[in-house]
Amino acid sequence: MPTLNKFGLEVRDAAAFLESLYINSFSKLAVGKCSYALMLRENGIAVIVPYGLEAMG
Repeated sequence: MPTLNKFGLEVRDAAAFLESLYINSFSKLAVGKCSYALMLRENGIAVIVPYGLEAMG
């Protein structure tokens, strides 16, 4: 199983940007909570991707 990676996104309205990539609603996800999304790789294999929001400080 691959290691889960983290990345930071410091842009205005980051939730709206992420919602353009995922079908899930980031704007409804509370800070400190997580959820899962289903994405497809180039070869059509489905991958479950966990995601969450952290407060920037």
